[in-house]
Amino acid sequence: MSEEPEPALSEWEAYRRALVLLALGAVAFGSLLAIRGIAAPPRALAATPSASPALEVPAPLPSETATTTTPRPRLDQRVERCGPVTPPGEDHFAAPRELSMGEIWIPKQGGHDASHGFHVVVHFHAKRAAKRALRPLSDRVALVGVDLGTLTGHYSKPFDDAEAFRDLRSSIERALQRHTGQPKAHIKRLMLSGWSAGVGAIPVILKRFSEDIAGVALLDGLHAGWRLDQPSDLTERSVEARYLTPVLRYAQAALRGERWLFVSHSHVPTTGYAPTSVTADRLLRELGLSRRVVDPGDDDYGVTSEVRRGSFTLEGRLGADERAHCAQLVLLADTLAAQLPSPEAPSAPGGAATPTPSSDAP
Repeated sequence: MSEEPEPALSEWEAYRRALVLLALGAVAFGSLLAIRGIAAPPRALAATPSASPALEVPAPLPSETATTTTPRPRLDQRVERCGPVTPPGEDHFAAPRELSMGEIWIPKQGGHDASHGFHVVVHFHAKRAAKRALRPLSDRVALVGVDLGTLTGHYSKPFDDAEAFRDLRSSIERALQRHTGQPKAHIKRLMLSGWSAGVGAIPVILKRFSEDIAGVALLDGLHAGWRLDQPSDLTERSVEARYLTPVLRYAQAALRGERWLFVSHSHVPTTGYAPTSVTADRLLRELGLSRRVVDPGDDDYGVTSEVRRGSFTLEGRLGADERAHCAQLVLLADTLAAQLPSPEAPSAPGGAATPTPSSDAP
């Protein structure tokens, strides 16, 4: 016996049933999102109260709040013992030239704009390792390397005399002029970098010459002393902030986009003074900024926290041993790559620079 067909639904009944099904589906989907914790974006962490209320921190740009999907290069695979793995590619640096302090490596050919202006970075501590790290950029930047010792004071004390930095800058331009054979060769943008003890030179230089410096990289070397007027609890609250004043002011300019500043730290412990991780916490406290937690992935020295605001970047990385500390020097190349013209950028018209023997006096 055949079944009788069900009566056809009216248009209204079909519409009503569709609405009911749609509503039930929306409820089920919303419940699933809630269970997975993605029904609503998490609230942003509250910023640390600023110790500098006069500072107006600009709102983050859209690019600063967006989630990045570009994988970071693994830092633990770019360091061997206590130095960077030699990057692939040709070394475009000419033989070094002596300066009033340290020496300079200039691109063999080109490396300047039509007015013979050069991008120059002055790096303090481990100059040979820095040169190796900058091999991929050796056609676009002139590197000044300065090694003065193994302690912060070895780098800070020489620059107590302002003439030391003026003399260094003048000798750089003379070296550029002799290398190119062009009296008009000059520094287009001057940047500073320090690793470990070499960071000691930079706050002293910034006290007098911050307006002349386009950017700064502080690579696992921003230390400070503990306050003497109270017992130390070994946190940022006990860091003597006056040591950070020149860097703090420069960071404020970076937040406004007037300069760029990159700060990185490991978690190597120290005795008698604040480690770079705690000093970085104090700097952020003064700026009224908070870190964003980052998944380091499989990288033994991967980023675990970061701050990106304006032209200011701070990275906290894994690692509490010597190799982790040494790995931080490799970050110089990554930092400068974002600040230099692309390899395709035109150099001076009429051909390349003609190097002269490196034995010339500065």
